[in-house]
Amino acid sequence: MPEFVPMVWSMHNNNVSRWIHIPSNSKYVLVFNEPDHRDQANMTPQEAADYWPLIEQAAVGIPLVAPAPGAQNFHWLDTFLYLYHNCRIFFFFFFFFKVLTILVDQPSCSTRQAF
Repeated sequence: MPEFVPMVWSMHNNNVSRWIHIPSNSKYVLVFNEPDHRDQANMTPQEAADYWPLIEQAAVGIPLVAPAPGAQNFHWLDTFLYLYHNCRIFFFFFFFFKVLTILVDQPSCSTRQAF
């Protein structure tokens, strides 16, 4: 059976900071999906850094996954980490759409070769 992984998708939803609930049996929590995209979490690195302590308080003892900017936007992530360099992050999640293109264009190549 697939495992449920909670996500704090964004902090722009009607005072969401008041009702962050993360199940205590969670193995980890995904935080801020594609914050650099307007149609996703839509947050600046500063907004994410400002809200991060609320996430840490709601997820005491649960590993947190860093915000995942879309399409390898490492500048957004670098800025976030600079602004809040003491954040409690256990994992990083990245989108790599171009790797999939390589695998589709060259079906004989292995994943190891693509990376």
